Amino acid sequence: MLSTGLVVLALLGAGEKPISLALPGLGAQGFSREQADFFTEHLALALRQQGLEVVTPREIGALLGLERQKQLLGCSDGADSCTVELANALGADGVLLGDVGRLGDRIQINLKVLNPGNARAIALFARGVMGESAVLDALTAAAAELASQSAQALGRSAPLARGGGRRPVGWWWVPGAVGVGLAGAGVALILSGNATADFLRANAATLTKTNAAEAVQSGQLRQRLGAALSIAGAAGVVASVVLLLTTNAPISGVAWVDSRGASFGLGGVW
Repeated sequence: MLSTGLVVLALLGAGEKPISLALPGLGAQGFSREQADFFTEHLALALRQQGLEVVTPREIGALLGLERQKQLLGCSDGADSCTVELANALGADGVLLGDVGRLGDRIQINLKVLNPGNARAIALFARGVMGESAVLDALTAAAAELASQSAQALGRSAPLARGGGRRPVGWWWVPGAVGVGLAGAGVALILSGNATADFLRANAATLTKTNAAEAVQSGQLRQRLGAALSIAGAAGVVASVVLLLTTNAPISGVAWVDSRGASFGLGGVW
């Protein structure tokens, strides 16, 4: 049933077109045009890592032509009508507009995704940060939030983040390495305890009661300690697997029930 679930999940994911956004370019107050362009490209990359399709200002110019782009971005009929026309011309599900403004030591980031059908906001993000170095991290966080909000508003499944969308934890393997060491020590202790038991059975007639009791106690202690270390080692390995899967590769699941039983499928990016 699990293999059937994986196939069904793959078919479900393959049948849905990724959400597409037009990103005409971020406005930037207190920054150079080059910095504004860099912020725009970074946001576009972060959105793509979230599984969205993004049309950047350069691509908009190539698709529509520079003159038509200028007309749509600077028309006097109102920003909403221009936004709708721009999205429809590109076949996008929404238009992402926003500004990055410097207010003294504080930098404010305001972003919104507009539905081309009615020019209403379907996703919003606002955050203030201190210092230019925090702007890129905030834009990366904005991409994840905007992707989730847009999917919910459009009635689409949440997109799976692509490779690079999450920073891998470099120490995910540490619990597993420690676990392997503990499990190895546990197995050695269990084998030692078993060897003591074999020795007692082979030499029961020649051992005194005192020596036999001490040997039995020592062997049982090693077996119990070995079992405990083995369990701790297995837990460490499981912890490493969980860290690897949940941090580096997002996973999605789907469950369904019918008259013949229930099934559950898992899918993700490795």
